Amino acid sequence: MINNLLSVVVIHVNYFITAFYDGALYLAEAYNRTIANNGDTNDGLAVAQKVWNNTYPGITGPVAIDQVGDRIADFDVFDMYDSSSRAFQV
Repeated sequence: MINNLLSVVVIHVNYFITAFYDGALYLAEAYNRTIANNGDTNDGLAVAQKVWNNTYPGITGPVAIDQVGDRIADFDVFDMYDSSSRAFQV
């Protein structure tokens, strides 16, 4: 009975879907901070800068934004070394 309760379900989700969701969270976090500071929600740059050089919780884990507003992300680059077998290497 306990083993059934501890089973883990792994779902593979497209990276772009999670990035879009994290982008929506970014906007929500930025607007929440702007409103909390009585800022101008019509000033898009000021709103975006509320989350610059900061980290907030995203759907796949912490989302880090650098000092110029770019997301700090880790990517792997794959090289297709055999196009007939479609084999990749890192």
